[in-house]
Amino acid sequence: MSEGDLVHEETESIFSTPWVARVGIFLGVFLLSFDGILLTRVEELTSDFLDTLFWKYIFLTLFSTPMTIRLIGGLSQLPQEFEWEGSRYMWIGAVLESMYSLTACIALIYAEPAIVSLLLGLAPVWAGGFGTLVLGEKLQLHTMVVILVCLMAMGVCFLGKLVQDDESESRHSSGDRNAGIISGLLGGMLIGAATINYKVGPTTGRGSDRMFLVVPIGGFVMSFGILLASFCGAGSISSPSAESLGWSFVNGVIGSIFNFVYVKVAMHLSAVEVNLFLLLDAVFYPAWAWLFLHNSSSWTSIAALSIVLAALAGYLWWDHKLVTDEALKMKQTLHRNHTIEKDLYKTHSTS
Repeated sequence: MSEGDLVHEETESIFSTPWVARVGIFLGVFLLSFDGILLTRVEELTSDFLDTLFWKYIFLTLFSTPMTIRLIGGLSQLPQEFEWEGSRYMWIGAVLESMYSLTACIALIYAEPAIVSLLLGLAPVWAGGFGTLVLGEKLQLHTMVVILVCLMAMGVCFLGKLVQDDESESRHSSGDRNAGIISGLLGGMLIGAATINYKVGPTTGRGSDRMFLVVPIGGFVMSFGILLASFCGAGSISSPSAESLGWSFVNGVIGSIFNFVYVKVAMHLSAVEVNLFLLLDAVFYPAWAWLFLHNSSSWTSIAALSIVLAALAGYLWWDHKLVTDEALKMKQTLHRNHTIEKDLYKTHSTS
């Protein structure tokens, strides 16, 4: 058995268990929530947001490429991995992820972070709608309730900040702000569609490992796009300091690890559930901003984080209860059928 087969069996066995997959995506989002802190730190050193993003995606690409090559079984496997017939879902995923990164960056540059978080937080709603259209999945009542509670909690969390941003002098024109808002709305749609793509594509077998190529391809596309934007005068890419490069490297590693976990987990959990966990990224950030950036954290941020965590815990408990009840009903049905067959056998033997 090759090294690639061994790695495939390890990742397949780890994330195929729902509870392990849930723990994996929770830890991944927890790690990803430091992304905003790291971007802020690098931006303080470089003074240009485009420069900050460029080095992040450069390191993400450099770190994720050798990991992906190992996961797919080596360089010898690359030619067949890029064949369209077997890799179309991988290419679709790469396009969706790159477009999401682009729209999220545009939204964060031109619109208020509060409203961007709310718009990206609509991803579970989009995932549920796309899941119904593409996969025929029906949203259960407890899922819809949890989505509504989480969105209300995020609304409470960011409402005060949004009002403050509106009252303060805006850095951008109304047209740029509208472009940022539209980009944020589109970003939520794209991440919901990307999650569905991982469900539609191969979720088992070696074909599922091909989806890991989404991570380095997406990083390369974003790096190239930022470089092109700098040539067009949208910003500048300078020679960074050693400290700036160090923070960018950490940010790229964190992004790579999260994306690998996200791709695999999205194959085994429902699209809505994965996007519900992604909401934690927005509500974790105020805590890290208070701890590391010494920003004031209001009680609404703490309340929102508590409500989202409680809603997710309730969702997991209810989902586990439904699975347990279904298994119990199946067991009772099998027992009843076995009893009937046994009685029929006795009646037949007596006659």
